[in-house]
Amino acid sequence: MTQRKHLDDFLRGRITGRLECGRTQLEVSEELGIAQSVISRLWQRFQDDEQPEQSPGPMEESPRPMGQLIEPMDQFET
Repeated sequence: MTQRKHLDDFLRGRITGRLECGRTQLEVSEELGIAQSVISRLWQRFQDDEQPEQSPGPMEESPRPMGQLIEPMDQFET
């Protein structure tokens, strides 16, 4: 039976760093002795997390109502 281990943050960083530098998943898999399917899943998850979220679009109304302007303090001195 195959032993399963969680990848620590450092190893995940090494994997994604190598893939970002242009190495193939197969190369990284062979270099680190990790199954290519694990590399593939990690890379897919990394890319999904890096996608910018879709903004909801322009708002119909101002997010907060505009208040009245405050008069300068010197007008209230007696």
